[in-house]
Amino acid sequence: MKKKLVIFDLDGVLVDTFELQKYAFKNTYSALCSPDYESSFAEFVQYSGIPLAEIFQKMKLPIGFMDMYVSCSKSNLHLVSLYKNSGDLLIQLKNQMRILAIISGKEENRIHAILQKFEIGSFFEDVIGGDSTLKGKPNPGPVLHLLKKNNLEKKDAIFVGDSWVDVLCAKNAGIESIGVSWGENTSTLKGEYSPDFFISNWEEISKYI
Repeated sequence: MKKKLVIFDLDGVLVDTFELQKYAFKNTYSALCSPDYESSFAEFVQYSGIPLAEIFQKMKLPIGFMDMYVSCSKSNLHLVSLYKNSGDLLIQLKNQMRILAIISGKEENRIHAILQKFEIGSFFEDVIGGDSTLKGKPNPGPVLHLLKKNNLEKKDAIFVGDSWVDVLCAKNAGIESIGVSWGENTSTLKGEYSPDFFISNWEEISKYI
């Protein structure tokens, strides 16, 4: 059945932000905590998709960590790249009159900065970040908000992500999910966090939406 609403996670799905995340985390952790950042960064990556403030609270990182991390991230967007064929996919879906949205744990101003960098912001009707008034992933609130706003049923929507957080958000909202093979958290897409469908390139997505 053709999906009317396609929801994307951003990091690890449409864009590759891993090097930026690693750079910003390493610099911030080294400055405020310790030069030995590797194990904490691995923990950080496992939480990817949850609102950033919640991640740092879970990790019990010091006050000021988030501000420094975000500042470092904003000033190093050159480390972000667009995954192959992401732009072509968005053009195709928009031409098919699909409603496109992003739900991310990243703050909305940083999402928009990345979308602007790659000139893909105009494809999205809605962008919901981790600093939204809505409770973040894996809470279903952002998905349910989009369904209500667009007067759609759950069967009309699908969530495309790379982590357990995305799949759980979709499950909690009662919609289907697609996992991608190229994100940093693909290893978490198993067991109770298995998506309904799994793709290894964008060309395969047409079978499921």
